Amino acid sequence: MELFRRNWRDIGAVLVDLMMPQMDNAIASLREINPAVKLLASGTMSPDQLPAALRLPPEMFLPKPYQTAALLDALRTVLAGKSGQ
Repeated sequence: MELFRRNWRDIGAVLVDLMMPQMDNAIASLREINPAVKLLASGTMSPDQLPAALRLPPEMFLPKPYQTAALLDALRTVLAGKSGQ
């Protein structure tokens, strides 16, 4: 988190693994540092199963398992700002 805090202006997007403990707190912290942070979340659940605090547009969610091509496509979408954020 400290790395993001120091360099948020240079970070185009953040890939978060929703299976990691306390990820909801991490996402809240990222948004506190930069409310316009571009997130790409990954996990084994579907986007509608996410807690309300973590709700993301479907194009900002990458279900596991995924192929490298799917990750690159999702990152391109998020970085292009087509995320509906």
